[in-house]
Amino acid sequence: MRKNLLAACTLFILSSLAAGVRWEDYKQAGLPWDPIEFTGCPLSTCDADELASQVFTDDDYYPSLAVTYMRPGFWAEDFQLRFNYSETVVRPDLREITPSSYIDPLTDAIVSGSPNVTPSTVENWDLRAEWFFESGDTFTMSLFYKDITDPIEMFQSAAFEEALSMQIINAESAEVYGMEFEWLKNLGFLGNTFSNFFVAGNATVLDSEIVAGDKADAPTNEKRPMAGASDFAFNAQLGWDSDDGMHSAMLIYNVFDERLLFGGRLGQPDAYEQPFNSLDFTYFFYATDQFTVKLKAQNLLDEAISIEQDGVETFTVSPGQGFSLDLRYQF
Repeated sequence: MRKNLLAACTLFILSSLAAGVRWEDYKQAGLPWDPIEFTGCPLSTCDADELASQVFTDDDYYPSLAVTYMRPGFWAEDFQLRFNYSETVVRPDLREITPSSYIDPLTDAIVSGSPNVTPSTVENWDLRAEWFFESGDTFTMSLFYKDITDPIEMFQSAAFEEALSMQIINAESAEVYGMEFEWLKNLGFLGNTFSNFFVAGNATVLDSEIVAGDKADAPTNEKRPMAGASDFAFNAQLGWDSDDGMHSAMLIYNVFDERLLFGGRLGQPDAYEQPFNSLDFTYFFYATDQFTVKLKAQNLLDEAISIEQDGVETFTVSPGQGFSLDLRYQF
C-alpha cells in the first residue's frame, strides 16, 4: 500500500495539467467597390438588406486542455508525454470573402471568392512523446486528429471554352489524422571532424477526407481528400555551425506525395499536384552583431511542377533555380 501511494505521489509531482478558454468576437464583410464610380454608390449594391447579408458576425469560446507527464531516464535524459485538446477557428482571408477574381500564380486559373465564405471551426486532438538526450539530440513522435466543420476548400467552377475556373467555398466537413516524427541528431559520434554537423528533419503520414456538401457546384466526388494535404511529406536538413559562431550553413531537402489541387465538377476528374523534390542551400555569415550576410540557393534539382487529372498531365511549369544574396545591417 505504501509503495502504491509513493508511486501515485511521484506521478503527480512529475505531471502537469493546464486548461484555458479564450473568447473571440469576429466581424467579416466583403463589399466590392469601384473607386472611380461617381453615379452615387460605388459599392456593388446599395440596398441595405443585401449589404447586411454580406456581413458575417460571430463570437464564441474556444477551450484548450494540456496534460503533460514527465519521466526522467526513460530511454533518454528526459522524457515527456503530452496530450492536447483544443478548439480553434480558421478565418478566411480577404481574397476568399470577396466575389472578385484573381489569377492563380501556379496554374493561371481564375479563382473567385465569395462573401458567403465563413470561418472553419476545428477540434484538435494530439498525443506527443518527446525524448531529450544529454547530448542535445531530440526525438519526437506524434499522433494527431482534426475534426473540421465548414472547411474552406477550392472547387472547380463553370467556365467558358478551355478556361480553368475555381471557386472558394465552405465544404460541409473534413477529418484529418496521422502520425509525425521529428528528430535532431549531432554527428559528433562519427568523430571530431563532424562535431559541428547535425541532421534534423520530420516525416508525416496522414489521411484526410472532406465531404463537399450542398454548396459545391456539382462536384465529381462528394468525398475526397482535402486540398493541399499529402499522404506523405518528408524533409531533412544537414546543418553546420562554426566553433566561433560566425558561420552557419544548411542543406535542406523536401518532398511531398501527390496532393489535391482542386476538386473537379460534372464528372471531370480531380486535379492533383505531383510529387516535387526540392533541394535548397543557405549560408549565413555573422560578421558583427549588426552586419549579416545571407546566401541562398533554391531548387537546386531544377524540378518542374506538374498537375495531373486522372493520370493525364494537364499543366506543367518549371519554376527554375533561384539564387539570392542578402546583406543586412541593423542600427
